Amino acid sequence: MATMAVIVGRSKNNVIGVGNTIPWHVPEDMAFFKRVTMGHPVVMGRKTWESMGRRPLPGRVNIVITSRPELITTEGVKAFTSLQQAASFLNKDRLGIWFVIGGDQLYKEAMQSATLVFVNTLLDVEIEEGDAWFEYPELKNPMIWHKQEKFEQVSEKSTTHPKTRILFEQFVRVGT
Repeated sequence: MATMAVIVGRSKNNVIGVGNTIPWHVPEDMAFFKRVTMGHPVVMGRKTWESMGRRPLPGRVNIVITSRPELITTEGVKAFTSLQQAASFLNKDRLGIWFVIGGDQLYKEAMQSATLVFVNTLLDVEIEEGDAWFEYPELKNPMIWHKQEKFEQVSEKSTTHPKTRILFEQFVRVGT
């Protein structure tokens, strides 16, 4: 059976989006995302898919969760009406890991059963006008989650938030 993981970048105040876009450009955050997800399937909601210009991420199986899967016609992209359908498809023949990459509604559902969570927090960035969030205080509960890895890096390449500190954390669900 495959492992469902969540990967997310967020501001200090847990914002992940504004107007269906990521409200920062921090190349180190994106490089981490690419390195971790490359070669693995990624599952996203329709709004996340649209925010990417309806273009699949290269080097990964791309799956979109939408109430209208017939509207997802991009070659090489699969569409399902629920996370459960996508999980059944991914668990059928695959071993390894697959990632839920957004948005906030899909994260809410995925966090109920994910066994691995990667969180990148921009420690010096607060977004006041956010309309999508990733806020899960239970990640701090050692009875549910074990922090497996943690490191910090300063962004040298950000065009929107120069010199911001990024906290990279990896959590594993206890008992898995």
